[in-house]
Amino acid sequence: PTVRVRESRFEMLLHLVMRSGSCSNRPLSISENAEKTFIKKVPKNDMSDPKRLKKELPKIMKKMSAEDRILFVGTSLTPWDGDVKGLCQCYQKIILIPRPDYASRYLLFKLLQPTV
Repeated sequence: PTVRVRESRFEMLLHLVMRSGSCSNRPLSISENAEKTFIKKVPKNDMSDPKRLKKELPKIMKKMSAEDRILFVGTSLTPWDGDVKGLCQCYQKIILIPRPDYASRYLLFKLLQPTV
C-alpha cells in the first residue's frame, strides 16, 4: 500500500507540473542533486529512495513536446556519482561549469567589490 501512495503522489505532482505548464507562460521545474536519480550505489543512510524516478522521469520527458513549454533543470554537485548514460538520456543539454582558478576568482572579486 505505501508504494502505491508514493506512486499516486508522484503522478499527482507530475500532473500539476503539466497543468501549470499549459496555464502559465514559462514554467520552470528545478531538480537539485539530479545525479541521485541515476546514482550507481545508494548509500545505506539515504532514506529518500532516490532511484524511484529512474524509470519514470525519462518517460515523462519523452512524452513532453515543445508545445508544453516546460523547462526542467537538473543541478548537480557530483555528476560523476550518477550514471552518465541515464543523465544524458533524460536531459537534452549538459553544461559543465568548473570551479574558477585563482586569477578568475581575483577578477570576480575585483569586479564585485564595492568601490570605497
